[in-house]
Amino acid sequence: MTNKKVLVTGGAGFIGSWLCKHLNDNDYHTIILDDLSFGKKNNLNILDDYTFIKGSILNDNDLDKIPWNNITQVYHLAALGDVHDSLDNPKKYMAVNANGTHNILEKCREFKIPFLMTSTCMVYGLHAQYEDATTNGISEAHNTLPVSPYGASKLAAEQIAISYHYSYQSTIKIARPFNTYGPHQASNNKEGGVIPIFLEKSINGEDLKIFGDGTQNRDFLYVKDCANFLYQYMNTKDTPLILNAGSGKTISIINLAHKIKSNNQIILQEHPHPQSEIMVLKCNSDLAKSNLNWSPQYTLDQGLLENKQWIKEQQND
Repeated sequence: MTNKKVLVTGGAGFIGSWLCKHLNDNDYHTIILDDLSFGKKNNLNILDDYTFIKGSILNDNDLDKIPWNNITQVYHLAALGDVHDSLDNPKKYMAVNANGTHNILEKCREFKIPFLMTSTCMVYGLHAQYEDATTNGISEAHNTLPVSPYGASKLAAEQIAISYHYSYQSTIKIARPFNTYGPHQASNNKEGGVIPIFLEKSINGEDLKIFGDGTQNRDFLYVKDCANFLYQYMNTKDTPLILNAGSGKTISIINLAHKIKSNNQIILQEHPHPQSEIMVLKCNSDLAKSNLNWSPQYTLDQGLLENKQWIKEQQND
């Protein structure tokens, strides 16, 4: 077993499991903390060198199960991530995303462990819709103005992490991936992303339903590219405190539906929380390219094909 041991909170989740796979492929042993509220043990089947601890980032007893003295890096991915749910349950989001992050930061400060957290493009909020952001993409220099408790809770977590960088000289890295999709992402309407939902409904011959008029534009990042970005970011020295990750290309949700559908109908329906909608999210990841020599390797078509094949395999199991 390798001596390179890293902690991945939320490691049984969608992005977390693929990050753990990338770490395994680079000879790291992953210690995974996950309460399985959204993560799945089946997601760990792609791994070959890991230790799993079922527990919550809010529970001190669970955190004490982690061998902090032996950990060389912490990737903090455990979070609640549904915009609509956050509007209905804001207190829960603040507790997990802000307070939970603070708990992990305290351990990293105590044991002097480098800390990387995944934040979200949703922290940009309304500033993502200004003209320069919609044409050239949103850079890290853009102001933040989240419009949902989810975005606000992640921005709060970022600010806590930044304060630890300046107050305690902790090694802090904040990743802002844009709309990430791929295998292991939920395809139900409650937790799922739009791509797996559309793909599964297309495979099953069901209608594709869109909130609003479908003119919302999104920048989609394949999960394996996201995992590689997180790994490169953590393991590159002298990087900016915050880095975006995305393709720099957008597609409207209505055009995405047309790309995915076969004989399915596309149905527009009333948005349950129109106040939280951001019409354009386009990433400017120039800093990631210049600092990490990173750029996405998967086109949208390649990612959709691989994601669709995975969903079909799951249905056949």
